[in-house]
Amino acid sequence: MASGKPGAVQVERGVAGVKFSSIDRLAAALKVDPAELFTTELPSGALKRRELTNLVARLSAFSGGDLAWIHQLIEVAVKPRRGQVD
Repeated sequence: MASGKPGAVQVERGVAGVKFSSIDRLAAALKVDPAELFTTELPSGALKRRELTNLVARLSAFSGGDLAWIHQLIEVAVKPRRGQVD
């Protein structure tokens, strides 16, 4: 019975993946943030910051190379400027 869609067993084995839209629907049905399906070690209050959740959702579509480039941009943006005191 091959429907072309990954079954739960295939996903659990790591043989197949799940689209983010499916993860989002599952999280909505469970009334949790999608990030809660992946880890229990989230910073306090992170799930209450909708901007963070939206950013993670957008970043999930980028390639590894693009993510590395975005990481470098963020590092430059948050680097303390000369003469600035923390």
